[in-house]
Amino acid sequence: MKILISYDGSEYADFALTDLQRAGLPLDAEAAVISVAESWLPPPSGYEVIEQIMGQKHPRKPDQALALAKRAADAVQAFFPGWKIQEEALEGSPAGEVVKKAEDWGADLIIVGSHGLSGIGRILLGSISHKIVTDSHCSVRVARKRQVTQAPPRLIIGLDGSEHSETAVKVVATRRWPQKTEVRLVTATGPFYELPMDSVETQLEYTRKLQQRAVEILQAAGLDVTTVIEVTDPKTLLLEEAEKWNADCIFIGTRGHNKLERLLIGSVASAVVSRANALSKSFVFLEVLIAMKKFLSRRPSGIRLLAIIVFVIIATPASASINAPQDVQFRLINIERRIDQLQQRVDFIERSQQSNVASPSADTSLLTQAILETQRQQLSLAEQIVTMQKQMLEMQKRIDQLSEKEKPENKKK
Repeated sequence: MKILISYDGSEYADFALTDLQRAGLPLDAEAAVISVAESWLPPPSGYEVIEQIMGQKHPRKPDQALALAKRAADAVQAFFPGWKIQEEALEGSPAGEVVKKAEDWGADLIIVGSHGLSGIGRILLGSISHKIVTDSHCSVRVARKRQVTQAPPRLIIGLDGSEHSETAVKVVATRRWPQKTEVRLVTATGPFYELPMDSVETQLEYTRKLQQRAVEILQAAGLDVTTVIEVTDPKTLLLEEAEKWNADCIFIGTRGHNKLERLLIGSVASAVVSRANALSKSFVFLEVLIAMKKFLSRRPSGIRLLAIIVFVIIATPASASINAPQDVQFRLINIERRIDQLQQRVDFIERSQQSNVASPSADTSLLTQAILETQRQQLSLAEQIVTMQKQMLEMQKRIDQLSEKEKPENKKK
């Protein structure tokens, strides 16, 4: 196993090191500890303002980064005497350098703190770790600071029936955990209000069978397992369950991604990474396990187009989003939820076709009906998105006009 550890000297990075012993990692592995010297510099005229914001005189230099990497490597070696460890200093964008190093080196797992040391890192609140998760081609473990405990680990696995979530189950089962480690399988089925009753019962039955298979795998590995099934948003359920159960780590499987798929990383994994620091103070780690699958290549073209349109809306300049009327923001949120529901339905249809879980009486007619209904709703959502896109662009135009009026040269006139 190849483990890449990104270390910047922050308290979050320190905690990631000390808690490696509770991550179920093997006694023998290859590890590379890297520290990145940020090469970004502000314009000379802006130094005083930037220093006040950042609380530091300048970014780390390469020699300082190497010293940090060596310090972290020594700490890891003390925890794992059987590991073969190397250290390295890099220069550039922290997230970009970590992702590139992981890909070039063939890493299986990246360890990173949720927040950085630099002032910019504090301002962006975890943007580096989020970018590493969305851009990386291997699994990523994001560490959050919490009081150290000697109790057996409590792990949550997000399970949705996809190949990547099943990968998460298998990864947890093969790790080296302490005795009495507990695992909770969490499945959010999504609303059923638009599905026929037979389809509702079929999906619930599939979910139970899905969890039972996972329970058997984990129990065979000596882990204590409990399950949760709720009809709700998976992003919210995972965080709420972690908070309520006082979990140590959330494991989420997500799809592998090429250049286009990086923009469309699994919505659950991406959202949990984004919301974890704001919504949950309990769990320590989030581990996103990348399953290298070509997701878009096996989806209907309508879904692919809809996903791209959605990203265009989400990527609209922040100023437009911040100043958008509340009704537009609410509509965007509701459409995002509906898209998740449609994606769950498509996944369910695919799983039913592959595993023949659907009942014989409903196998052909109900699945065909569900596919047609999904396509119809996708077109409707696409029309709503285009309308909102026009509204957002119009608002951005007004914002630009107001900004132009506020410029000093315009005030002088």
